[in-house]
Amino acid sequence: MKKILFTILLALCVTNLTAGNDVPADTASVSRSFLSSSKPRPWAAAALTMGINGAIWGYDRYIQKSEFAEISFDTAKSNLKTGFVWDSDRLATNHLGHPFNGGLYFLASRRCGLNFWQSLPFSTAGSLVWELFAEKEPPGLNDLFATSVTGAAFGELMHRSLDYIFDKKARKRFPIGLSLVLGDRFISDGADVTSGGHYPTLKIAMEYGNAFDLSENRPFDYFFGDATMHLGSSNTQPTFGSVNITGRIWGREIETGDDGSQANIGIWQQYDFYHNRSAREEEDNPLFNFSETVAAGVGLMFRQESKNAVFRQALFADVIGLGAVENPNIFIIERHYNMGSGFAFKSLSGIDLCNRVKLSFQAKVFYLNTWGNYTSEARSEVEACALDPLYTDVMGDKGYSWVFVLAPELDINITKHWGINVSAMRLGRDSHYKYYPDSKARTTELRFGIRYSL
Repeated sequence: MKKILFTILLALCVTNLTAGNDVPADTASVSRSFLSSSKPRPWAAAALTMGINGAIWGYDRYIQKSEFAEISFDTAKSNLKTGFVWDSDRLATNHLGHPFNGGLYFLASRRCGLNFWQSLPFSTAGSLVWELFAEKEPPGLNDLFATSVTGAAFGELMHRSLDYIFDKKARKRFPIGLSLVLGDRFISDGADVTSGGHYPTLKIAMEYGNAFDLSENRPFDYFFGDATMHLGSSNTQPTFGSVNITGRIWGREIETGDDGSQANIGIWQQYDFYHNRSAREEEDNPLFNFSETVAAGVGLMFRQESKNAVFRQALFADVIGLGAVENPNIFIIERHYNMGSGFAFKSLSGIDLCNRVKLSFQAKVFYLNTWGNYTSEARSEVEACALDPLYTDVMGDKGYSWVFVLAPELDINITKHWGINVSAMRLGRDSHYKYYPDSKARTTELRFGIRYSL
């Protein structure tokens, strides 16, 4: 939690350092931004990127006193000689923390006037410098992908949110819907919903822009997402139970022939992160861990409006370049998961009745294949404890997993800003390994909360 607060503070510092100028290059036709530069300043972006690395390294080295931050010329030389490996940090570090840090690099470039595509090399460069020179551990290949590519989604979300806060014209051009749900979250201890634990939870959901306005058609002119945070003192649950981001990179309108309906098709970036543990108080008790970290694909959106109802449907097909899925057979340093690549199919539907009651349903299916194994010998012949964990280049136990998420939700408006939110989520995993018996996991979440919408 301390590291999270520090990176948030760092993001605010980046904002202050770039404040006081005109408009970013790719938003000049929209509004005059209070915080962004009128002219691209790549050298300033590079300086901020290196400054972010220095600040995070200083925090790790002198405040956290982390061993991995004890760097020298010898550690840099060793990293360059070893090359990239599959990193074995915990799920939240590799598949949530690294994208967020990459978002800081990306945010710095955006605030210095660079557009979306111009900012991508800076998040990549920031990650490369960190992996090679700011840690004494071998550079992580998965960290490079997660920080640079997924960092773009996190950074663009932060950049546009800041513009919305500080620029009145941006609020008119890109409307935002923000809701906070505070309540109870029950997590079952497995397939049996009669046992589990209750946790105080805050869910933050955001929808930015108009899903059917393609007049500008730039990356992340429209996006939506949510994050679930555990608020209790129990150490059984991680801070973030889930984080989901879906942003449109490019879109094209589809003619429907009906004045009451709208549709478009486009290319979308996707990020899905699910992380929860059993209610049991053991030190190490993973229950359902999954991340679609680096992914993009095709998406179709449809909207039908009648007198008293609005129906919305979104369909997505993604290619997963990098993902992670729980594996009970693997334990290297802090890693209980396989990494891999694959695909996903998602259906998000909802209906708004009289602007009073909203019903929605999400169905997501993921396939993740671990095509790498232990580098030298078959897994059946080598035990993890016999290998140096830092230099064990492990993608995971060879195999594949199917993961599904089913999530109905009911939202009732009581007043203009206040309402009641009730939702459920069923999460499942079916894994098949080359050297181990098949494994599966099921868990259910039930949530009830009070919702406040801006």
